Amino acid sequence: MGIFDFFTNIFESIFKSSSPEFKKKQALQKIDSELKKIQPSIYKSGMLQPNFPELFRILYENTAPIEKILSSTVSSQDIKVNYFYERKLFTTGFPPADQEKLENLTYDYRKSEILDSDLSLSKVIESQHHTLDFLIKQINTQEFVRIDEIIGSLQQLTDICRFNYLAIIHNFDPEYNGFSMSEKPNFVSCVPSPLGNSLQDFYYITAKFKMTSSLANAVLALEQLRTGKAVPQEQSEKYMECLKKINSVLSKYLTPDLLKKLIILAKKDPEFSVQTASYNINARQRYVQYLQQKFDSDTNRI
Repeated sequence: MGIFDFFTNIFESIFKSSSPEFKKKQALQKIDSELKKIQPSIYKSGMLQPNFPELFRILYENTAPIEKILSSTVSSQDIKVNYFYERKLFTTGFPPADQEKLENLTYDYRKSEILDSDLSLSKVIESQHHTLDFLIKQINTQEFVRIDEIIGSLQQLTDICRFNYLAIIHNFDPEYNGFSMSEKPNFVSCVPSPLGNSLQDFYYITAKFKMTSSLANAVLALEQLRTGKAVPQEQSEKYMECLKKINSVLSKYLTPDLLKKLIILAKKDPEFSVQTASYNINARQRYVQYLQQKFDSDTNRI
């Protein structure tokens, strides 16, 4: 701070301390000062440093392999494909004995049971319906609530993978295209103001994100379901490494607190309110409806 700015601040603190503009200026200066203290350094002299876009480059490269899995399964553009893989994930929540009960509710098994039974049609269907009711009751247990939450987190992870990272990176290196992992960017410093909207969008999808081992395992399970075979260990380790890097960047560096401060600084508004996305999708209800509708449809066919 120059000597002129120093005396200007003293003058304003004495004569303009109650002014809204002065309070706004003080709040922005406080954020500016806090950002300068962050290590490794991402902000200096009013400019975001090359370390900052490097974090987004890491995300850009490591989200791509994960997005490929998600876009082919629970986040496909084909909603029928999405629901198919959702149901596959829910099936894993049943213990083996209950998975067998679920298998016994397929059309072919139910029809064979009716044909082979000495009981009346209505009695057999009633018994089958009791099995359905039992399974639906299990879907209200904590295990299935957890799976429902994981499916929501998979949707959130999809949004993170599909975020337009280049919109931020190009403010620091307009020539970077990301086509090759070996490409070395030439990042320069940049003022925060052009990044305000992009950082706001990024905060919206990441602020409440939590990477868990269950979420990582769900990604690997989807890859196995997608390919129809076990994921090779080397490939599994690569996917896990990508997820670890994503988690490291979001939990250690691009934290909600940091992003919020940068957004406020970019908007030049200490009162600016940032929003967060909700991923409570209640896939369990869809699964229950699917089981009920399939049972009724198969009953009519029988």
